[in-house]
Amino acid sequence: MGPILKFKLNINLDQQTVWNFLDLKCAGIDFGKGIISDHPLLKNVQKISSIANKKKAISQYVTQFYKLNQSKLRNRLNFIKKEWKKVEQNFLRQTNTIFNNQSWPKGKYICYLSIFNCNPRFIKNKTFQVFYKNKKEAKRIISHELLHFIFYDYLNKKIKIKILENKKWVISEVFNTIILNQKNFQKIISPVKELGYPEHKKYFKVLTKEWTKCKDIEMWLKKAIKLVP
Repeated sequence: MGPILKFKLNINLDQQTVWNFLDLKCAGIDFGKGIISDHPLLKNVQKISSIANKKKAISQYVTQFYKLNQSKLRNRLNFIKKEWKKVEQNFLRQTNTIFNNQSWPKGKYICYLSIFNCNPRFIKNKTFQVFYKNKKEAKRIISHELLHFIFYDYLNKKIKIKILENKKWVISEVFNTIILNQKNFQKIISPVKELGYPEHKKYFKVLTKEWTKCKDIEMWLKKAIKLVP
């Protein structure tokens, strides 16, 4: 029916994540503030002006955290894996219906546990991260990231006009927010809701209405492309 997700730890990827997100604000979310909230010691690292010294401090911090919390991280990884396996087949069924049984794009399909609440995804190799403290949110995040992979593939294959990458991203995020709040997906990600980025809220009402009206991904995309600048 679709890809079977694998679950792993990746300390090098986490070092890259904190480097990429420590000073990032995007669509109404301050990722750096969230990182420092969970890891207060990184506040001093944020102030380091030298790129080399900053990367070194990040590497040392992440390495030490993994060393001290290895058992906890592995236990949480196994817990999230078990929780996802309970809903995996239902998620694939629901998603395949939306995308008219289009084949999933090839990729690694790996969920990496992260010590940072950023949850980035990598479209090219079909991997992503899930914050280790997000026990309740894990199924939502996994569903969200997997939807990105098939959404981008469908969009690139079906829509022939050129669309700017930022516009694709905004449309994909709005789509995920709408879809994951539908009843069939709420059963999968319960007990949480998909909130989306604050700056995208202006599109939610009208594009939710469009989805309710047509429930056809290609028709919905054409509407979204016109609406989102």
